Amino acid sequence: MKKRIYKYIMYVPMVFVLLSCGDFLDLDPQQSLSSDEVFDTQQELENALIGAYNAYQDTDLGGLNMTIFPDLIAGNADWAGSFPTIVDVTDLVPTAQNGEVRGLWEDGYSVINAANTVISSVEALDAEAISDEDRNLLIGDAYFLKALVQFDQVRYFGRPFGSTSSTDLGVPIRNEAVFSLSDYEPRARNTVEQVYTQIINDLGEAINRLPATSADGRANSLAATAVLARVRFQQRDYTAAESLAGQIIDGGFTLNADPTEFYSSEFSGESIFELAATIQDNPGATFFTHRNLRDGDTRISSSLSDAFDDIVTPSQRAALAAGNRTFLDLRTRLTEDSDGNLGGMEHPLKFEDFVAQADNSYIIRLAEFMLMRAETLVINTNSVNAEAIDLLNQVRLRALRVFDANGDEISNAELAFSASDFSSPAELQEAIILERRIELFLEGNYWHDLTRLQRTIRGVAPGTSEADLRFIWPIPQRALDTNSLLEVNPRNEG
Repeated sequence: MKKRIYKYIMYVPMVFVLLSCGDFLDLDPQQSLSSDEVFDTQQELENALIGAYNAYQDTDLGGLNMTIFPDLIAGNADWAGSFPTIVDVTDLVPTAQNGEVRGLWEDGYSVINAANTVISSVEALDAEAISDEDRNLLIGDAYFLKALVQFDQVRYFGRPFGSTSSTDLGVPIRNEAVFSLSDYEPRARNTVEQVYTQIINDLGEAINRLPATSADGRANSLAATAVLARVRFQQRDYTAAESLAGQIIDGGFTLNADPTEFYSSEFSGESIFELAATIQDNPGATFFTHRNLRDGDTRISSSLSDAFDDIVTPSQRAALAAGNRTFLDLRTRLTEDSDGNLGGMEHPLKFEDFVAQADNSYIIRLAEFMLMRAETLVINTNSVNAEAIDLLNQVRLRALRVFDANGDEISNAELAFSASDFSSPAELQEAIILERRIELFLEGNYWHDLTRLQRTIRGVAPGTSEADLRFIWPIPQRALDTNSLLEVNPRNEG
């Protein structure tokens, strides 16, 4: 699906962007410019980097698909729209010709090539042309974007990390900039392990080069640390994930008092990294989720609605009812019904600016890492861990409101969990997993959580040939047609 042309065309007038089919877009009419003249000033490199960020905000990447697809694939959301390519993704039958599949591959490598171009060009500038601080900033941003994209790709085109064999194939690693067709060399697929190692190395470069704070919409060392925490979490390296999540929690971010505020007040204190959008950008998430646009293609599933009901336990509900008290989970107000009534549990409302469609792309926020650390603490200590319960309560209680018989808001302390609520570490972990599902819906998490946990998804057991067929995307046909080194996935043959 292409809702709009590549935005980086406006920003990067002299960069060649690699497509997997081997075609190149010369984005400047002055085709006589040689590659060593393309980026010879810091400003041109800044423009190129802005273009790479905007490319990641495309609908095939962080602007839409990487946000909604994990929920559609895992059954947290339903697709009610007519786009056949997304219907096939939701039905777990995408083909090698599917535009969404091709978009992740091709647009992803376009971003990676733009990042490689920035890295190689910055490194070629002499000391008089750029300061060490600005050099590190540009290179760090580029490594961050490379890692972000490659992490998306390897989870869709390869088996889950560590699921079966160290020889499982992921995606090709590309670390060299391609300025022209003559620079392009076909590459075979690297293993999933090799791709994860490259992602970790790239994030290490980003962390070491980026400052602790940055302008809105740009990465910093904490944003790179957050992505690294996600990578380690997905690898089930819970010791590393616990430590990294702790660094994020100590990074100066704060939970908003109201969980809905994050989506209406962009770059709030809870935000770790989000991509700025304007009325000209239209990343796509609002267009394909809001009920006033296309009648709301993306819907809340009955399974997710049922999960919301489980947030307050039966014993807690009974205690409230005995005291003639009621409760409200404010996160239900991030949904509405077909008449626009808040809490309707039909249409998502995390992307609410349906007039301008200028909602930011929300990539990383604090609550995710509080719950990540909570879960890893339980796993690593194999206990009903006190810190884990505290972190869970912080996320949970800021969303829950309790009212007395007169409808006045009162303390919600009786909805706080304590150690006595859990008979085992496993019960506490399940409460945290449920909280992640509710807190992070339509934020690109749920399917990845289920694969990490090696759980059955929509009736398909993990580690089976059926799981390979349903959950590993086919290699795009255009890539196969132009690169004989690429091995196919089961979906290519099924």
